[in-house]
Amino acid sequence: MVAGNIKQLLIDLDKLEQKVSELEELKRKLNNSVEKQIILQSNLISALLSILVMYIYSSQSSDFFTRDVSNMSVFSTFFQMFIIAFMAWGIGLILREILIYSWSKDYLPFGQKFIYMSKLPKYQSINNKIASEIDIILDKESFDKSPLPRKYLNQRTLKYLINIIESNQLNSVEEALLFLDLETKNQKARAYLVTREDLVTQAQKMAHPNFKSDTDNRYHL
Repeated sequence: MVAGNIKQLLIDLDKLEQKVSELEELKRKLNNSVEKQIILQSNLISALLSILVMYIYSSQSSDFFTRDVSNMSVFSTFFQMFIIAFMAWGIGLILREILIYSWSKDYLPFGQKFIYMSKLPKYQSINNKIASEIDIILDKESFDKSPLPRKYLNQRTLKYLINIIESNQLNSVEEALLFLDLETKNQKARAYLVTREDLVTQAQKMAHPNFKSDTDNRYHL
């Protein structure tokens, strides 16, 4: 019976982990979309500005636009075209990096925050749906009445407990908790069995960004 309860908790924990992964993937897609938009803007504007600068430079400083091209040698024509193209490429590359940095830091209008807010509604509805599914999972009895502290709510620790209970080394959850408390006094065992942040707290933080965690409490707040 004890092992069965922990197995159910493990199943629900696995579902919770999947939802957390979905939220992380959604956040990654949103961030990637913002970055791609910044790069696209930078490529377009830097290309247009470099062409404009080179046109102004060429029309005022280069012989290519100020005398009859037919009177120029093939080498001279090719050389001036090469110089103009090379300068355009160099200016475009520098402008691109400046624009990417400036928009990423919101030093220019229509920067990262603007792009993020413009794209957010598309992802927010999906985020809300996953957050609701997380709440449903956390409201299950396996979490609500779990005697295990949050710090032990991870798949590695639960599987470890199930193996110990099924091998008849422990007969109750209370014994399991005492055993875990003793085990985790060892630094290596603690690093293996106790994660830096338990999955329940992580899920609540991601589903509800204003959530304040208390890792010493059980799930039932």
